[in-house]
Amino acid sequence: METKDNVSFVNSIIDDAIIANASDIHIEPFEKILRIRLRINGSLIEYKNLDIEMHSKIITRIKIMSGLDIAEKRLPQDGRITYKFENTNIDLRISIINTIYGQKCVIRILNPEHFKIGMKNLGISEQEISMVEEFTKFENGLVLICGPTGSGKTTTLYTMLEEENTIDKNIITIENPVEYNIFGINQIQINEKIGMRFDNTLKFVLRQDPSVIMIGEIRDTETAKLSMRASITGHKVYSTIHTDDAYQSIIRLMDMGVEDYMIRASVKVIIAQRLVKKLCPHCKQKVKVTPEQMEIFKSQGLNPTEIYAPVGCDKCRNGYDNRLAVMQILKVDDELRNLIKKDANLQSLKEFGNKNQVSGLFKKAMIQVQNGNTSFEQAMRLYNEN
Repeated sequence: METKDNVSFVNSIIDDAIIANASDIHIEPFEKILRIRLRINGSLIEYKNLDIEMHSKIITRIKIMSGLDIAEKRLPQDGRITYKFENTNIDLRISIINTIYGQKCVIRILNPEHFKIGMKNLGISEQEISMVEEFTKFENGLVLICGPTGSGKTTTLYTMLEEENTIDKNIITIENPVEYNIFGINQIQINEKIGMRFDNTLKFVLRQDPSVIMIGEIRDTETAKLSMRASITGHKVYSTIHTDDAYQSIIRLMDMGVEDYMIRASVKVIIAQRLVKKLCPHCKQKVKVTPEQMEIFKSQGLNPTEIYAPVGCDKCRNGYDNRLAVMQILKVDDELRNLIKKDANLQSLKEFGNKNQVSGLFKKAMIQVQNGNTSFEQAMRLYNEN
């Protein structure tokens, strides 16, 4: 039976997570304890360890809030909650799965304030801001953003859509899920259970006289081809694709069976993205570059003598405060189009980038280290992708 104490306790967990800018809450049962962790700035940190007896009370309360079956304790369940925090409605996505010690619950926090950051707050340079703003002024073509899950692709997409959101444009999105409601934009959430997929929904969207279309993810050949046909026939299309860098996106599209001429005709720009932790401005500490670090800096054409390291204070967590985007921006010009052929390979595309000074993600991260925005250790996480 639910009590006021259970209600207020679960609310306090959610409130604390929102205040801490957490993206997820993990509620994990073990033999003798219930562990609760928060994902903050991309890392899981311990929030509370509770007596295992609290487990069923917390899970039951979350199920009631999200309209799930409280009697079902074996099969996975997914739900959602619209949670009122101060004056903001925050969308909570609930995922529950059974483990050997009971039901583990993950709550994804989709705070609309996280998507209202603006171009200047992505953490990219003024030159990159100008380039991204230039892409929003294209009349047509496909703009692709690539990277793994958790690399900030959706935030960048929404930021670009906000730039596009003017009274003279009919903007339609196809998403799974809709993570942030934007006034003035027609947003559609796909539902594969009833047959609403990215590909067949896009066919109907094209009959709605769209100026700009955002497709949450290109994951199959049909969606890729439809997206490209739409961009070739006068629409601006934004989408994402799961690849490690901009060059691999081109190869991936061809591997999916998309004809090379369609890629040449449609793709205008590919942005590869990662997130690195931003150093806390209140406690970051200047340190000298070691000889080993200098070798790596010089390999990227950089030569700083001093950089900053994380410390930790009462205003941050472990020396970091929030995250910033690292972007590799590849504009598809005539020279690159000539390389996009059936026999194209990753090496020739990378050679094009090197010749045209398209900096890779690792170099972009090292520039952020040199500028004092992130730590050497954070940049080195991208070293193996270089």
